[in-house]
Amino acid sequence: MLAPSDPPALGEMPLPRFIEIKHVNVVRGRNGKAYHYHRKTGERLPDEEGARAIKVLEINAKLAALETSNCPDDGTMRALIIHFKESPDYKRKIRPRTRADYQHYLDILQDRFGALSVRDIGREDVIGLRDVFQDRPRVADYFVQVLSRLLSFALNFPRRYGLQQHPAQRIGKLSGDGAGYRAWPDNVVSAARAAAAPELRWAIDLVLYTGQRPGDAIRMTWASLDGNTIRLEQGKTGTPLRIRIHRDLGAALETMKRRQLTILTNSRGLPWKGKALQHRITGLMKEIGFPGYSLHGLRKRAGKTLAESGCSAKEIQAILGHLTLEECERYTREADQAKLANSAILRWEKADDLQNALTGTAKQNGGGT
Repeated sequence: MLAPSDPPALGEMPLPRFIEIKHVNVVRGRNGKAYHYHRKTGERLPDEEGARAIKVLEINAKLAALETSNCPDDGTMRALIIHFKESPDYKRKIRPRTRADYQHYLDILQDRFGALSVRDIGREDVIGLRDVFQDRPRVADYFVQVLSRLLSFALNFPRRYGLQQHPAQRIGKLSGDGAGYRAWPDNVVSAARAAAAPELRWAIDLVLYTGQRPGDAIRMTWASLDGNTIRLEQGKTGTPLRIRIHRDLGAALETMKRRQLTILTNSRGLPWKGKALQHRITGLMKEIGFPGYSLHGLRKRAGKTLAESGCSAKEIQAILGHLTLEECERYTREADQAKLANSAILRWEKADDLQNALTGTAKQNGGGT
């Protein structure tokens, strides 16, 4: 009886002789080694023959699919955007929630800059696009983010788009570090909760005590509750989280009416759709005299509170679900700065007290001679 074995990798399997491998260029280096590139895309191919053949067939299949689609091949921004949206990079690597955001920005880019040749895009063009929206810093920065991803895709096809370097890398942000989402201080939280209708107050509590994005909060269901924890998968990052329910949130949940599968519902008892909840909260904040505070600011408030409570960056990451520690370390740096500044002033005051005491003692001694 034959012993079981792992199946061979694709690159190790012999290809039928009748399969023709097209569009391969061979370039020899100074050391005599042969390097293989796909003629149409310029993509470097594997050195191993079987793996190289498989890769060429994959690329040729993708190109053939694009040729039968409505995707133009003239090297313009319009062609690049259509190509990108039909690619696995867009359909498989970008989550649906993010794709919905990208779609809006890609449509604007195609409408305004569709005729522009990709090879002619320079750093000045990217900064110019950003500065068109300078009165809306977060929008400006998101345009740069979308364009950067788009141009990264173009770099994979140098012969098609002629882009030799990435013009959108390391472009400075206009919104700064976390600007646009102001963390709610205690007095703002208290005022909002006092003035809010029950359905808005429940939303405030859920976002505040879970630290999640508003879009994730409105998707939370009663089935997400598991004893003293709540389970979710973040829509933006796909990060699965299991978070202990804060005691104040637990008390709030007991007052909520179970009208739907979702925890949060509007005044009609229906699940919130789109950004309707965010708009209602924005309107509430204007009514009570605190314009500029958004529902997302409660997520920032949660991160800030966790840091000020002494939580590490990893502990904050476990709650907020950020993909990198760098984002969480911003909260810990701010908290550490505040603590160190407070300690420094106290030391300063203590030194002043000591100096005053010594000065007073010296005067008393001097007055007695």
